[in-house]
Amino acid sequence: MTGIARFCLWRETGERYREASRVCCERPLFVCYHETVVSHIDAAIMQSRHEERVSIVNRNLETLFNSIDDMLFVISADKTIVHVNTAAIEALGYSFDEFRQMNVRLQ
Repeated sequence: MTGIARFCLWRETGERYREASRVCCERPLFVCYHETVVSHIDAAIMQSRHEERVSIVNRNLETLFNSIDDMLFVISADKTIVHVNTAAIEALGYSFDEFRQMNVRLQ
């Protein structure tokens, strides 16, 4: 890729873009293309790292939830069972999927 890419950025200097000044620069086209590719790769890496951290936290919470000896139930606003721990499954004999199909009736 050759040539010059001209791009302009609007910089806010006063009220919301009413008094904006235009900043333009010229760079070789391959530099602009390279910067675009690098920014996309950087965003993908950051997203991947974030997803890995979320996955680790979820595994830790699941381990904690299942290590508790008491029966634990997570119930949604519409009174359906969203999640149960291992103690509840073992004590009551229902499978996880069977619990998920149940509703809770509070008295």
